[in-house]
Amino acid sequence: MSSKLEIKALQKSYSQGNTCLRVLEAIDFTVGQGEFVCLLGSSGSGKSTLLRMIAGFETPDSGEIVLDGQPVTGPTAKRIMVFQDFNQLFPWKTVLENVVFPLKMKRIGASDRERRAMAAVYLAMVKLEGCEQCYPHQLSGGMKQKAAIARALALQPELLLMDEPFGSLDAQTREVLQQTLVKVWQDTGVTIVFVTHDIQEAVILADRIVILSKNNHRIREIVQNTLNRPRDPGDPLFPKMWQEVYGMLDATE
Repeated sequence: MSSKLEIKALQKSYSQGNTCLRVLEAIDFTVGQGEFVCLLGSSGSGKSTLLRMIAGFETPDSGEIVLDGQPVTGPTAKRIMVFQDFNQLFPWKTVLENVVFPLKMKRIGASDRERRAMAAVYLAMVKLEGCEQCYPHQLSGGMKQKAAIARALALQPELLLMDEPFGSLDAQTREVLQQTLVKVWQDTGVTIVFVTHDIQEAVILADRIVILSKNNHRIREIVQNTLNRPRDPGDPLFPKMWQEVYGMLDATE
């Protein structure tokens, strides 16, 4: 598998008064083309900071982030981020209009009709058929996140970055969206880097799990997920993989 994303010797710290607060230290890993990678760690382990640097929203103190052989120097439409916040949609636009808007801004599609057709395809992917004319206030939290994912995918990004997008949802809705996301990933072949603090979520979703340590700000381990897809927590092999990942986390905190 060829490398889509390369993280090289990355370091990041913040100033807190007269103190330098180290967040990430000597971070090195790659993400393959079409791979689904989860960044897993407790609060304060630097996983969201790392994702923001991959997105180009923040710059590292040293080291390099490379996408398709080119250094990441700032945000672009090649790297689209989906956040945990439910309020990512324009409240005055319908669901369809929310997905069409970035297409229009980027001049994707030859006409409004073509853009609306493209948007409808991605809304169908996330199972929001029939909700095209709804406004965000009429949607549940899970449906809002589906719409945000559809909007991100409509731009056909090289890399989809997701910062705990299902973290505030109830368990049943989270499970449904996890299944939907895996299906969309398989259908589109998009490369995904997904932040979570939930071991079960990481085991369900990821090809590989990058475990970050809060103690030394480094990568503790990169775990290859050996479970076959589709993944089910009821699978007799699931607890073994869960325990392997948990053991890595437990050793760091």
